[in-house]
Amino acid sequence: MRKLWQAASQRPTWVGFAIALLLFGLHLATSKYFSLYYDSTSYWGYARDLEQKGHFSLYHLNTALRGYLYPLLNYPLTVLHRELLPDSQMALVKAEGALVAALLFGLVGPQFWQTVTGQQVGLGRRLAFIGLGFLFWRDYFNFLLADFPGILFLLAGSTLVLRGQSVGRVFVGAMLLVGSLYIRPIYLLALPCVLLWYGLRPGRGAARPGLRQWAAIVAGAVVVATPQLLINQHNFQSNNPLVLNQEPGSNYTVAGEDNLYLWHMNVGLRIQKYETNVGQEYANAAVVYADPTAPIVLAGRPNPEIGSLAEYAALVGQHPSEMTGLLCRHLFNGLDVLYAGPYLMHVYSPAIGLALLNYAVLFLALVVAVRQAPRLAPTDWLLVAALVLPTLASVPLVVECRFFISLHLLVYGLVCFGLPHPARWRQRVAPAWRLPLLVGFTGFILVCVTLSANTRANLQLPVMPAAAP
Repeated sequence: MRKLWQAASQRPTWVGFAIALLLFGLHLATSKYFSLYYDSTSYWGYARDLEQKGHFSLYHLNTALRGYLYPLLNYPLTVLHRELLPDSQMALVKAEGALVAALLFGLVGPQFWQTVTGQQVGLGRRLAFIGLGFLFWRDYFNFLLADFPGILFLLAGSTLVLRGQSVGRVFVGAMLLVGSLYIRPIYLLALPCVLLWYGLRPGRGAARPGLRQWAAIVAGAVVVATPQLLINQHNFQSNNPLVLNQEPGSNYTVAGEDNLYLWHMNVGLRIQKYETNVGQEYANAAVVYADPTAPIVLAGRPNPEIGSLAEYAALVGQHPSEMTGLLCRHLFNGLDVLYAGPYLMHVYSPAIGLALLNYAVLFLALVVAVRQAPRLAPTDWLLVAALVLPTLASVPLVVECRFFISLHLLVYGLVCFGLPHPARWRQRVAPAWRLPLLVGFTGFILVCVTLSANTRANLQLPVMPAAAP
């Protein structure tokens, strides 16, 4: 075994990818999910409908709220399902899910860390990263959801661009990086951070990019953005090359105008966390955890709707303590992973062991972050911002844990790649710090358990019906 480990450790990149692919593939092949639900069904429909009456066209994309790229990537699955494998829809989706998971946790995540830190990531640390990804997110890959392909494109594109002196590599990286916007538009916030860091090239031993590299980035961006621009012009009479956050006739109307983000912000005042039920024990499909803040902060307003970001900021200024509490609850709830999948069979039975492990990981990440933050160069904070800003923009909204995936990956990276080897912990932690760390760890876990319990106390249907199985 020792020789086998030594041989595998010589090729950590591809061995890690292969192990992740095998692990997720075996799990998904034997998982309990046999159909798509809700959002995942919609994504399949967007991909399938790109071909109508035997004619393929991106103009068939009939929603302004979703980018074209994820349906386009899934289109081959719908063709295989229609032409060759009519009884294998879920097998095709799970195969894609296993590949996305293996690329994200087994290959791209560790490579991104190596690129931005200059530190080699060995096989053991890669396996730890894969393990956390598997434990916390394994059942998400049974379905078509844009969150994981979106962060995969962001990290893969960033890695290629940041490592690239080759014009071809930078061009492909730019396509992936900009492509993340057309899978998850929230990553528009990350794009300038990555490009600014790339332009400054702080202390990595590589020359700053020249005109050819910047031209490659522009060309890659144009290639990826042009289809969305054409769709918006043809279908929605808009010259905006980005994914539109409004769609006439949709249900996302605020103050008489269609605006998806503002709609989510308004609903986020009333709902602090949201899950989706597909089981029998809970009466509703929507698993809503109400937030008690809305009646307080909206009392006395002639119009209960928040019509702009400026109005939301004013609301924070008028009710600083209540709104700070709301935003902190949302942030914690987005990090509080109680289930390993997006569609719940047993709402009343969260995975307590999984939650406790998650709190421990969060504490370790916090310790590493506090220790390493003073050592970061000012420019390094740009890459931290690239992962954190999309999460912060999601905090005021109706929170689901998958919306915070970029921050979760940063947490796992800090723990798996930033901690010293366990064999050296006793040497690295001074005796005077051991008791305070233990007390801090215990207190942190207790606080997290309390906050999670408070959220669950606000479940819309908090008690299991007597007739439930």
